Amino acid sequence: LAKAKAMQSEPRIERAGSSPPAQHQPSPAVFDSMVRVRKTDTEAANPASWTWRVVTAALSPGVARAAAFAADGSSAVGVGPGGVARWEHSTWYGIPLPTGLNPGLARGIRKLRSGDVVLFGDGGLLVRIAPSGVHEMLSSPDRQASYHGAHVDELAGTIVFVGERPLQGRGVRPGATVGTALVTRDGRAGALVDVTGSTRLNAVARILSGALVACGDWGALGRIDGETGRFI
Repeated sequence: LAKAKAMQSEPRIERAGSSPPAQHQPSPAVFDSMVRVRKTDTEAANPASWTWRVVTAALSPGVARAAAFAADGSSAVGVGPGGVARWEHSTWYGIPLPTGLNPGLARGIRKLRSGDVVLFGDGGLLVRIAPSGVHEMLSSPDRQASYHGAHVDELAGTIVFVGERPLQGRGVRPGATVGTALVTRDGRAGALVDVTGSTRLNAVARILSGALVACGDWGALGRIDGETGRFI
């Protein structure tokens, strides 16, 4: 008990680049269900083969805007206009937020193996929150940027955010935006990388070559190599 209290008195946020904790193993019951429902790629790609069951009753419309699940499906975190919550044992539990943080700005959430969550969204919102409530605001080079998607690479210690930001300059149409990406490494943000030709990027993934590929509105695709963005 004394050790537990000591740990609680010194909360800290583990960096993404630090040694990851031991991989959580699903319970035998969860593992068995995963094996039994496994389908071929062809079946899984066909919505007609999907089946659904309600494991937690709905709270209210619009309560969750985005969510991220653990690999074994046993837990999740969600965010909406009313706040952030974790889902475990078929129940939602509220997560305390930093003073002044508006969860209504959040457009997405990611769950890290350390238990931390990362929120991103409008107004350059980038924040990492530990289970203890300790938080770290990540600096966005453009406070008017809006982030819609993210890719987490905990081994490399990087999180890549993609979204949009306003175009500025003479002759620019009011309200015009460009798709943009931001790479953070160990909590430090680099420069924004614009993908000219796109207006908004919604999701990003890393391909085998190591490059990042992002997709956006109207089927837009962009490739990000280091500090260079290219419209595909």
